[in-house]
Amino acid sequence: DTPFDPYNILKHTIELILESQIIIGLVDGRNPNVYYEIGIAHSVGKPVILISKASRDKSIPFNVRSNRFIFYKKGQDLVEQLASALNSVKQVETKDVN
Repeated sequence: DTPFDPYNILKHTIELILESQIIIGLVDGRNPNVYYEIGIAHSVGKPVILISKASRDKSIPFNVRSNRFIFYKKGQDLVEQLASALNSVKQVETKDVN
């Protein structure tokens, strides 16, 4: 949803991941691009919050199911849980700095 960028999309995506403080991955729909980007974020040590409207069932690939997820049913549930998760990540990062 950004203006046209004449450069390689993957290169641009990786640059954005590297510049980001935290990555939020919506895993609904099993989009391969999302899983690829989550893998890149994990490999460079970025904090990743995974969210899904589904439950922890077979719709989430086996090797990803062991991660912590935010499961939500309504938008308000997501807002509250995501705010809590972001605060937790912020607290961990603050402890790491001190």
